[in-house]
Amino acid sequence: MGAQKPPTILSLLAMIFGIVGVVLSCCYGAGFLFSVAGIVLGHLGLKRESARGMALAGTITGYVGAGASIIFWILLFALALSPLLALPFIASSGS
Repeated sequence: MGAQKPPTILSLLAMIFGIVGVVLSCCYGAGFLFSVAGIVLGHLGLKRESARGMALAGTITGYVGAGASIIFWILLFALALSPLLALPFIASSGS
């Protein structure tokens, strides 16, 4: 029997949460929480575990998902406010 590998649960969870965060970031920004979990677990996995590839993948996809969620919310907010910004122009052209 060979030596057992140390558990890589943090890295695995970081990768899973990061990927789920990217996928769900277009669903009203719902992937933001998963992305943050991927970022935190990815950084913990980089410090504590030997499976650097999975931890790095979780960290990168977590940042991508968080960024995509933030951009989605900014665009949604801008789209929601666009009719209010056009109101002064509509009111002045009707007189």
